[in-house]
Amino acid sequence: MNIRIFELKNRHFQRTEKKTCGNTVYKLWLGLSSLGKSCGFSKVSFYLERSVPRHATAHKRWHCKTFKTNIVKNKITLIIFLISIGISFGQNEKPNREPFVLKLAVDSVNYYQQEIQKSPYFVKDNILQIFPSEKINIEVEIENDSIISMKTVEKVEFPEKTITIDFKQEVKDRKSEMMMLTVKNPFDKTMTYDARMFIVGREELLKTSIIPIRPKLTNFEMWNDVIITLILDNWEWTAK
Repeated sequence: MNIRIFELKNRHFQRTEKKTCGNTVYKLWLGLSSLGKSCGFSKVSFYLERSVPRHATAHKRWHCKTFKTNIVKNKITLIIFLISIGISFGQNEKPNREPFVLKLAVDSVNYYQQEIQKSPYFVKDNILQIFPSEKINIEVEIENDSIISMKTVEKVEFPEKTITIDFKQEVKDRKSEMMMLTVKNPFDKTMTYDARMFIVGREELLKTSIIPIRPKLTNFEMWNDVIITLILDNWEWTAK
């Protein structure tokens, strides 16, 4: 009688031990597979199919399939997000002006008119051309007081690094009162630049003086001449 009791206990122990060992390997495999590690899956999977119940193996397979599916979904979501960011930034860039007719009052009888073709705002690296009636936003990247990049944009998304330039003609009684250039400096350093102009009645570029713009301020430049276009370049920022 005592022998039979011992045998039953021993058999129960053996069954329990085998089940525990199989589940341990299954849990180890499940954990490693979730980390993307193989660790000899072919051998382990063969052992598991013999050591654990079918529903446990099925659960493992379903878990791996779901895990891989989630990875693919996350990658697709990330790609779409990055593409949308690129499209958003690309859509805000505005490198060229659209064609328009420039008409400037000269006096009560005469006026100047010119058809402006589609053309880039920056005629060369960091050399900006602006016509009367235009308002331009320029995003600037600066590193160690040197310009890394300048680009014209449609909307001001980063006011802390966007220069706003507005050029217009003031007219009264069909006569030109003055030309006014408004420039906003968003940086915490003084901004300077050079300006040259084409005016009605002259065929050469004329240099004109510009007042340095102190940090976070806006300057207004005014001329009595009828200016057809301005060329702005040699942008600099100093701590003065």
